[in-house]
Amino acid sequence: MSELPIYTEQRLVEDLFKNYEPSVRPYFNRSEPVHTSFGVTLVNILELNHATETLDTYLLLRQSWHDVRLQWNMTQYAGVTDIKVHPARVWKPDIVSYDNVESDMNMQDSMVVAYFTGHLIWITPLRLRTTCRVDLRNFPFDEQTCSMYFASWVYNGHEVNLTLWGGQESTAFKLKSESMNKEWEIVSHGAKVRYQMYPCCKEPFPDLVVTLTLRRHPMYYVHVFIVPALLIGLLIPFHMLLPPDSCERMTLGSILLASLLLLILKLQDALPNAHSQLPAIGLFYTLSLVWACLAMLSSILVLNLHSRGPRRGKVPDTIRWIFLRSLKRLVCLGSDTYYPINDLETISMRGLDQPKTSLTPGSVSTDRRDLQQQQQQQQTCVGDLTRSAATTTAKLEREVEEISRQLHVMGVRAHVQDARADAVNEWRLVALVVDRILFFLFLFVYLMCAVIVLA
Repeated sequence: MSELPIYTEQRLVEDLFKNYEPSVRPYFNRSEPVHTSFGVTLVNILELNHATETLDTYLLLRQSWHDVRLQWNMTQYAGVTDIKVHPARVWKPDIVSYDNVESDMNMQDSMVVAYFTGHLIWITPLRLRTTCRVDLRNFPFDEQTCSMYFASWVYNGHEVNLTLWGGQESTAFKLKSESMNKEWEIVSHGAKVRYQMYPCCKEPFPDLVVTLTLRRHPMYYVHVFIVPALLIGLLIPFHMLLPPDSCERMTLGSILLASLLLLILKLQDALPNAHSQLPAIGLFYTLSLVWACLAMLSSILVLNLHSRGPRRGKVPDTIRWIFLRSLKRLVCLGSDTYYPINDLETISMRGLDQPKTSLTPGSVSTDRRDLQQQQQQQQTCVGDLTRSAATTTAKLEREVEEISRQLHVMGVRAHVQDARADAVNEWRLVALVVDRILFFLFLFVYLMCAVIVLA
């Protein structure tokens, strides 16, 4: 009666592990190393943490080596070519990640496949968190290069020789998928074996270096961090076009300043608090904040010039020549050539015609006696009028003198008011010219900084 297949495999396992010690390195000659092929398959990129500078990945580790103690003649065991055994029962090359930040690699107990030739293959899934120095100078248009180091923890190069899986770089490090993360795009990847020498030992220590270059998808960060900063920064010079004495100007400047502070706080949440390199966008935020503060100070200066008036006297001739004659046209303020004149209606005084009377002969008859009486009355009236005229003339002279004095006072007062108004208007024009110069200066410097820093 033939043996059941399950008992055949059980007998094979019992025969193989009857005198097997998993802590002993398999070799024909002690001076010969165990050649171990090692490969990595990247399944998923879970996270690249800027604050902790760690890369969280999900991997498949592939290891292959030869164990002379696990060979059998398959004809003696009903043609069984391979068996699956628990990893704790066989010797392993003890390969670990040297830059793992976790206390344990937490390898799952996946089974080891042993073939009748003594060839063993062990493929185990692993979630690995390794260190990755990030360079945020070009955030969010940055590329990050992360490396993972795998080597035997206890064996040197004379005991375990680490080689690439399949003998090639393309087979030693493979990708499960090209697009495995929404934030990062894989630009390049590679693997190589290095031989390290340490002062403590004369033997070489081989390690496998897996390199991964990632490029960030910047669209989200452009909409959240760059576009608002550009728009807010562009409003800094343009808010200076508002009238200097308007309260809306200072209000808008304060709002822009507060908006920049909020953007800086949001950027601080997205990036590590302490980093050796300042991102270009962080530098741009700082420059915009300084620019907003300078714009507020310039608004205060312009408002002070605008409200100086006669308390500072008239504008000095040098300032008048520089700002009101030379620079005024250059900053597109033009010249004061328009003077509106209201149409005045003139009133012509026409002399009133004396009423004419016509006498007809014979309508009135007077005698000589009546004529004499009238002449006497006229002489009496002329005397009275002469005395009254002298009195009236003296009174009129006094009134004319008073009127002349009042007119002189009014003329002096009007001249003073006109001089004060001219001084106020000149200082306001100087303030407008200074304001326009600062507008062009702020706009030019802002655009230049934006191109240099963000390019």
